[in-house]
Amino acid sequence: MKNIHLIAACALTLGVVGVSTYYQGMATERWSNHNDSEALNAMAEKMKSVPLEFGEWEGKIIEDTPESLDGYRKARVKSHVDLEYTHTRTGEKLRVTLVCGHRNHIAQHTPDQCMVGAGFDKVDENMTFNAVLEDGVSLQGRTMQFMKRGEEGVINQRMIWTWTRDGRWIGPAADNRVVFSAHPAWYKLYVTMPLAGSKTKSDADEMKPFVREFVPALTKILYPAGIGSDDGDDASVL
Repeated sequence: MKNIHLIAACALTLGVVGVSTYYQGMATERWSNHNDSEALNAMAEKMKSVPLEFGEWEGKIIEDTPESLDGYRKARVKSHVDLEYTHTRTGEKLRVTLVCGHRNHIAQHTPDQCMVGAGFDKVDENMTFNAVLEDGVSLQGRTMQFMKRGEEGVINQRMIWTWTRDGRWIGPAADNRVVFSAHPAWYKLYVTMPLAGSKTKSDADEMKPFVREFVPALTKILYPAGIGSDDGDDASVL
């Protein structure tokens, strides 16, 4: 799948230097425990049960290609699943990608960087996406629209992406690995909506009905003990 930094400041006092060094160490994994395979294996196992049916939506797993496998390998994700969901009444289609991995890798490789690297143009800016889910929980993510013109025509799509490590979905505005330092292992979810032709404007609100239904169903699979069950920290505090 093709849809696939910390600046050190000068400090004048030893105390400020110490704080800066601490956060840099967390962000660059200098002091982290890399032996997190057990947690990641458990996360990957849960991904095998991603819901294929909910509400009026039916999904199917998209088989890997050599190109998509190479992309996931380069992104250093632990596990991934690609799906296409179709609304049984309207025929609307949306694509979902769920990955899990170590915080440093999951914090990176966001569409605002990777899609441009794949030859897409940014139609708009990286914006906050907010939705209140069917279970009353608030989700925050990021959203952008991308377009690519080529010999095969126009590929035009809007994407939403968001992260969780305990069932609370967050959308930090940048590659802020200090935010992700709260936990070694994370999920990242992408939802992609194809757009007709060269439509230059789309509204992320068009994706909210799907997100409102799908994410609670997914969260129940990933965190069967309930939101926040992984630990007691509040991952929504950025």
